[in-house]
Amino acid sequence: MQASEAQRAVAAAMSIASSLRSRCNQWMTKQPVVGKWRRNQLVLIR
Repeated sequence: MQASEAQRAVAAAMSIASSLRSRCNQWMTKQPVVGKWRRNQLVLIR
């Protein structure tokens, strides 16, 4: 049961990360520095 919950949490985190990454790409077009920093944060989280 814990394994399924962990998998569900990982899947939710992955979907959130993908949405953040798409938003991060939009940021990069506007502010390269902030976008680069946020992308590094996502990489660290992963």
